[in-house]
Amino acid sequence: MSITRASSIKINSIRDIRRESSLSTLDQRRRVYVISHADDMGNEAANMLLKTLEEPPAQSMFILTSAHRDQLLPTILSRCQHVRFDPLTEPDIRNVLIERNGVDETQARLVARLAGGSYSWALELLEKDLMQERIDVVDFISNTLGSRHIEVGEIIERVTAERDRDRVTRFLLLMLIWIRDAMVLAQGGSVINVDQADRLSKFVAVFPRADLSGAMADIDRAISLVERNVYITLVLYTLAGQLKSHIL
Repeated sequence: MSITRASSIKINSIRDIRRESSLSTLDQRRRVYVISHADDMGNEAANMLLKTLEEPPAQSMFILTSAHRDQLLPTILSRCQHVRFDPLTEPDIRNVLIERNGVDETQARLVARLAGGSYSWALELLEKDLMQERIDVVDFISNTLGSRHIEVGEIIERVTAERDRDRVTRFLLLMLIWIRDAMVLAQGGSVINVDQADRLSKFVAVFPRADLSGAMADIDRAISLVERNVYITLVLYTLAGQLKSHIL
């Protein structure tokens, strides 16, 4: 039994798990219950689960996954065996994408940067229209700096049309990489967006005094707000104003 979003687990659901796990099986096979994002459980559900972990039924195993263990109840943590899974490095993901999936190096570098240490997420990104999303990023920056408000609004509407926070986060990550490339290029380094090197060079030449570190900090903050379910359209409009103040 797998529960993919612990935030949707109500106390009655935990009661069902407790009841089912306590039942004996005819073949004595082990039952495995996987609770993903366990840190998103409400207090009632977490306390109910704790009762099960205090006296785990025979032939039952409970696997709790979380990227934020500090948000789990200390009493739950004390009753679990901790297994750490560190994210893969960008070079690891890039090399696997090239060798196993036949991805060209430029795309592999970009996808590896966006994957956040997850190979499965990298594979999902390969199915996205990253080229159009990258164009949207550059157009967003260009239109923002040119005070073309209608065009900026159209891009924001397109990016947020499906209310897909992963899509918006990916858009912001692509923007973060682009601004990072501008900063690196200004210092004579190599960029990730190699196919946009000419446009990056023009950007650096036109805005030599831009506060790119401040711009990157605001993009990071926007990503955090999106992940915290803040109104995404407002986040993007606010970011447009912040970018303009940092770059112009």
